[in-house]
Amino acid sequence: MAFQGTLYILGKYTCFSAAERGRNLPIILEHAQIVKVEKQQPSRRSTKPDVLQLQLSETEWMCVKDFEPGSLDSALALLASMCPHAVS
Repeated sequence: MAFQGTLYILGKYTCFSAAERGRNLPIILEHAQIVKVEKQQPSRRSTKPDVLQLQLSETEWMCVKDFEPGSLDSALALLASMCPHAVS
């Protein structure tokens, strides 16, 4: 399920805030929880945007998309440097 919202990268946390039907849906992740940070690119023929994937375990992850031009690479680099266990 996808929600439009805002990604915040803070000193020890990565947060995502979305509003759906008048309710706030916050997600708060400690950087220590994130084991992998990667940029997923759709196939060359696709018009879908690139996606930032935050892997938390083998079966749990969070994906964020619809970044402004250039900001996905900045978010990826910042998270890779701030998350102690992340492998890009």
